[in-house]
Amino acid sequence: MALLIAKWLGASDRGVLALGQTIVNLIVLAASLGLLSSARIVLSSPRWGLSLRQYVRATRPLVGLDLVVTAVAALTVFPLLSRVSDPVLVAALVIMGTAHLRSGLLREGLHGVGWHRTAVTGEFVGAAAALGLLGALWASGTLTLHTGMLSVVARPLVHQLVQTISVRRQMAAEPPGTAQERGLLGRLVRFSTPGLAVAAGMGVAGQMDRVLLGAFAGPAPVGVYASAATLSVLAGTLPAAVAPMVVRSVARGWQPAMHRYWWTRVMLGSAGISVLIGVFGSLLLEVWLGGEFAGSTPILVLLLLGGMAMASQLVDNSVNNGFGDLRASAVTALAGIPVGLIAYLVLIPRFGMVGCAVGNVLTYVTMAVVARLLMRRTMARHPAPAADEPREGATP
Repeated sequence: MALLIAKWLGASDRGVLALGQTIVNLIVLAASLGLLSSARIVLSSPRWGLSLRQYVRATRPLVGLDLVVTAVAALTVFPLLSRVSDPVLVAALVIMGTAHLRSGLLREGLHGVGWHRTAVTGEFVGAAAALGLLGALWASGTLTLHTGMLSVVARPLVHQLVQTISVRRQMAAEPPGTAQERGLLGRLVRFSTPGLAVAAGMGVAGQMDRVLLGAFAGPAPVGVYASAATLSVLAGTLPAAVAPMVVRSVARGWQPAMHRYWWTRVMLGSAGISVLIGVFGSLLLEVWLGGEFAGSTPILVLLLLGGMAMASQLVDNSVNNGFGDLRASAVTALAGIPVGLIAYLVLIPRFGMVGCAVGNVLTYVTMAVVARLLMRRTMARHPAPAADEPREGATP
């Protein structure tokens, strides 16, 4: 979808939309107060006794927080970075922000109770609906910056609708929770405090590059960079889909062979996907998009390398998270923040988009190294149980 927007609207308008999405993503990471990192852990753990219904009720106030912060950013930061001041775009950003947060919280809730396939399906349905709307706008000749933003907003709205339906089905069938509801949000937030550090680290690694590139170079380079980044993100679908299963399997019963099993398959799968994306993505950028997007293959290759490091740290930290150790993920994320910020501030003014991509790689490699060191420490504290370990090649 992002590539079609780039093709049909051009690099500058693509950059404006990308900056809007980036601002929304950063606010969602902050307004979730760490629950986007910890919800699946809490709901997976029997000791919490938390039902999905209790979780849904407790997290509703976060949507109001997100609405206020997004509105302020849409009126101040967004016009400054995008060089565009438009009330329609401001309203769209506010709607997108609240829908994005709520759908994300519901998605994590479904992962936490083991409905992994349903949670992932909701995201695909939202993406398909947005893509269909975008195609209809283009075919009718009504695709503009405004209508393009509407198609972008459609994705989290449809995602939220699908997740809401799925959550209600699950709540109708689940037994009542035993957690005390009074003050529940406060307890969840306190437990999720390390998740705020995780959100900050992931924000710097995966979102701040576009913001700083926009600040130094304007929306057009952001449009080119974001198009390459969109292709590279496809390689992250496998580790993102596997991570909740790793967390849940470790939380339900740890066996040391689990890490080797998951990490090997995720890295091999991600490597294969990255090679395919590198080949076909280069053709899309250089030939199909062409023009302003020509010469962006090195950016794509660098971002794919960063994605491999991200996949490694995601699996390693999922093991830590499965033991309820959010602090390890927080330390990993915090380690990437100074590296990312320094790299972006030094490299972007001098090397532009390529410098931005190099900063992305350095950030993710730093996080991968730290995650591996912390994961080894965690495994050392949890030796093999007496029960038989899973056979090599068998699903844990």
